[in-house]
Amino acid sequence: MPSVMTASPTKTLSTSSSYSESSTLSSLSVAVIGAGAAGLAAARELLSEGHRVAVFEQGNRIGGIWVYEESVEDDLLGMNPLRKRLHSSMYAGLRTNLPREVMGYLDFPFDTQFSGAPSKNTSSVSVDSRRFCSHQEVLLYLEAFAEKFDLNRWIRFSTSVVKVDPIVGSSCSSDDDTTTSLSWPCWRVSTSSSSNSTAGSLLVEEEFDAVLVCNGHYSEPRVPRFPGFDIFPGLQTHSHNYRRPEEFIGKKVVLVGAAFSGMDIAQEIYDGGATAVYLSAREWEDPTTGEAPDGSGSGAQAPAIQKVRNIEKLGADGSVFFEGGLKIENVDVIMYATGYVYRFPFLEGSKEAKRIVDVDDNRVGPLYKHVVPPKFSPTLAFIGLPWKVVPFPQFQLQSRWIARCLSGKVKLPNSEEMLLEVENYYKWMEEENLPKRYTHRAAGELQKSYNLWLSHACGDGDLPEWRHELYMATGKARRANSLAFRDTPMEEFAEEALKAAAEEAAALRRSVNDADVAREMPRSTMEQRGHAYNALLNSQRIQLVGNDFDNPRYKALAPEEAVKIKGMSVEDLLVYQVISQSGNTGIWTRDMKQRTNLAQGKITKILKVLEERGLVKSVKSVQNASRKVYMLSTLEPAKEITGGPWYGADQQPDKEFIDTIRTVVAQYVEKHPVGYANVEEVAEKIASSGVSNQILQVEDVENILKTLVYDNVLDEFQGEGDRFNPANRLYGKSKLNVPASIPFTDIPCGVCPVFNECHEGGQIAPEKCDYYKKWLEDVVDF
Repeated sequence: MPSVMTASPTKTLSTSSSYSESSTLSSLSVAVIGAGAAGLAAARELLSEGHRVAVFEQGNRIGGIWVYEESVEDDLLGMNPLRKRLHSSMYAGLRTNLPREVMGYLDFPFDTQFSGAPSKNTSSVSVDSRRFCSHQEVLLYLEAFAEKFDLNRWIRFSTSVVKVDPIVGSSCSSDDDTTTSLSWPCWRVSTSSSSNSTAGSLLVEEEFDAVLVCNGHYSEPRVPRFPGFDIFPGLQTHSHNYRRPEEFIGKKVVLVGAAFSGMDIAQEIYDGGATAVYLSAREWEDPTTGEAPDGSGSGAQAPAIQKVRNIEKLGADGSVFFEGGLKIENVDVIMYATGYVYRFPFLEGSKEAKRIVDVDDNRVGPLYKHVVPPKFSPTLAFIGLPWKVVPFPQFQLQSRWIARCLSGKVKLPNSEEMLLEVENYYKWMEEENLPKRYTHRAAGELQKSYNLWLSHACGDGDLPEWRHELYMATGKARRANSLAFRDTPMEEFAEEALKAAAEEAAALRRSVNDADVAREMPRSTMEQRGHAYNALLNSQRIQLVGNDFDNPRYKALAPEEAVKIKGMSVEDLLVYQVISQSGNTGIWTRDMKQRTNLAQGKITKILKVLEERGLVKSVKSVQNASRKVYMLSTLEPAKEITGGPWYGADQQPDKEFIDTIRTVVAQYVEKHPVGYANVEEVAEKIASSGVSNQILQVEDVENILKTLVYDNVLDEFQGEGDRFNPANRLYGKSKLNVPASIPFTDIPCGVCPVFNECHEGGQIAPEKCDYYKKWLEDVVDF
């Protein structure tokens, strides 16, 4: 399996976890700190692996940061270590910035049909049908999850973890087999009653084989101290203590930080009656916020939210000075939406634990795969540290991985190998000039690869592709309309992904796992149920569903489905299920072997049977000509497999077609009445010209336009509006007037816009330039 988030693609270490069906599995006692979304996922996965769990929650209900509190801290900046602390940063009007479907746990759909245990009168049900729902709806979902899997009985409410210490010289042992001793350290956990405010209240000490830290990282405000911080006369507060917009009516507000919460709160405050709102950011790199402000303009009242540069200093007269020379006078409030710091107070009193796990500029480390410190792996683990992610399903994957490490199903590399990978990752970050605070940032494709690694490390299959597609589509919706994207029909951006999500939710509701069956048949043994599952699978009465092959789910087969797979063995069905889970990207035989633990020869025979029955097909991948991937015969292969419209039936680039499209586009733009066109106009021209027998997507047309820009046939420039919206990028005839048919005829450096910044070994360097490399190749060929 590939190692992810390591030093660099060329230095990947073979330090992946390995999965095995061990006959000597362990059941350990595990303390879980926190009963928020991460703690609930941890409890669920640990219990599924047969571990004994105690969840410590300082509050009186589950939910963590999703529990709304109207009160705020007595120190609004959160800088006084003796302040009255509140865990939640929730504000009254908050709505999710991700669709509910993608937020949900892997095996408990977050649509409007979720509910807890049906036998309980307390079952939580949906009250907000919006796709981007309220925080109240998320809390109900978490409560339903806890009810469904009977987690509440393992939670000790109103109990604070005060201290966690490794027990030097100890080693944990399995409860199922007292002769089995594991060379992992045990832990002493000291707790006290959260409801007992008496100083010096009694500490309770208990010993556990392992500890999972799930205390969240949205409670300790991170506040920059600008020059003049201490003399500014107005109110300074952190978004952690923001609740409602009414308190800012008639106020002039500067809000620092343009991430999701900053933008949402700025809009809510402005709509709620603030006199003026200025949104300040160190860098306007977020695609939802538009271009960098130029710092010009007066400090007069703005007709809407104004985007401004980073604060330079604060004045004693209430003025705020920004980089670029802008000055805003008579500012009433500065609100810092500048994020949070990681903090683990229960480890701060432990010399041994603190020495191994340290927090430096929001880098928690050293941690292998952002979860386990090499010296204490796997009995000390941190769940939920990565940010810019979809949290709930990732919590579940991390927890499942650790639960199986503790049971012995998953083997970790040794501590030296894990530490080396962490150190190489840090070196790579330094080479890329990434700040330490970005250590656990895992957005976009990085999140996808990390989640995939976790799933494979657990011994499970690929994750459903719709989750990543819907996540990426949300970004497109936000870029198209950053103010109203929550109420924009997502079907415009991800119709197929939403359809797949609904189908998966329906399938999960029609299926059961062994725990469900055991609850309904309490007198049955695991061995009896196992024989029953195998008999029903062999007779095609039930089918495997889901990607968690270690905790399979079963659904009854409809008659037409039963006919399709009639006569298959359990092994045939397993391979068929793995292929089905791979979607339209397919799966190759090496990965099948890893998922199924079947021999290569056996898989080859099964594939032949499945192909003869017309259930699956093999497709050559343009990414690797020697590799065939397998998928269901009814699916159209994904673009990354076929190469999209630019590849012919032989899966080689169709140069004649590409050249024809380029000529049509170049001529259209050059003859356009206004001298330029946007991507949508170009796409319409291609469609009406009849040169393509297939409909090209906007991104395909963008790729053609980019090649013409790179070859200096066209110029690209910015129109009005959001620069990240493709419709606002315009293309006109290049002033250099280089023919499209003769790219790279001269050394490209002469027309390079960053030529002065280019030097060997730099961020911009000849050895990194594709055009320079291509020119060299042409010179050598000539």
